[in-house]
Amino acid sequence: MRVYSYLSDIYGTGPCCVVLGTFDGLHLAHRRLLERCLEVSKEQGLTPLVFTFANNPANVISGEDRVRSVCTVEQKAELIEAMGFEHMACIPFSKSFMENDPEHFVAEVLLGSIDMKHAVCGYDYRFGYHAEGTPEKLAELGEKYGFGLSVIPKMEIDGRVVSSTLLRSMIAQGDLAGFERYAGRPYAIEGYVRHGRGEGGPHGFPTMNLDPGAELQLPPRGVYASLCHMDGKEYRAVSNLGVKPTAGLFPENLETYVFGFSGDAYGKKISVELIELIRPEMKFSGLEELGAQVEKDKAAALRALEAKKL
Repeated sequence: MRVYSYLSDIYGTGPCCVVLGTFDGLHLAHRRLLERCLEVSKEQGLTPLVFTFANNPANVISGEDRVRSVCTVEQKAELIEAMGFEHMACIPFSKSFMENDPEHFVAEVLLGSIDMKHAVCGYDYRFGYHAEGTPEKLAELGEKYGFGLSVIPKMEIDGRVVSSTLLRSMIAQGDLAGFERYAGRPYAIEGYVRHGRGEGGPHGFPTMNLDPGAELQLPPRGVYASLCHMDGKEYRAVSNLGVKPTAGLFPENLETYVFGFSGDAYGKKISVELIELIRPEMKFSGLEELGAQVEKDKAAALRALEAKKL
């Protein structure tokens, strides 16, 4: 998939159906928008293109990093590509971008930089200066400039509106089952395996370390039954999310022991699905006590995965 980081990068797409949104977390409601874009594109012979942002506009507007991301930009791109998209504009949102009035955004960006013939957005989509742009405004501009519009209504499950805000709340509370129900997939942290302190190997529990990054919304610290995806294979695993209080406080880290793997994973890209919390993070007297607890954690993780038939 082509990912365009700047408007000037966009070329060769031809007439497009553009789906608009932040798409943080790619939950089930987002998928409805993306599916509608693919449908319209097929019906009208257009190129489906996702227009989104590399950062959360809410943080630029507030001037503070208040809102953490449900997934990374790379995860978002992978999920969108898996749905069948070949083009995604993922533009940095800035204060100058924020100050564009709604008509300027449509005329100069969506029509000027992208040959948009049809737009798809959600019922609560906002754009332009002071978020003055609404789906109604987009429809009005569509009549003026000659493009079509599909507005997707809100989606509810069990009386709750599916949204990125809801997913963040579920992650923070450790409601991984709820996340999966509303997102349509398990909660996962992915990245490239980096070197840790090497303390686990000599004690029989070598681990893979991931830096989740400061921008992600993370679940509570603790030990989780997990699944590790690496090189096209799925492995049962047990993961610790936290700051390693036994060894001394460190930046937040995801440390994963993978059952049945003994090779060199450094530099490999992996995805770790957190399935169930086994226990909260704890501080032990030393590595010997920690090692004994790890054996208990490994057994507990396997039992949890067996119970879920994973």
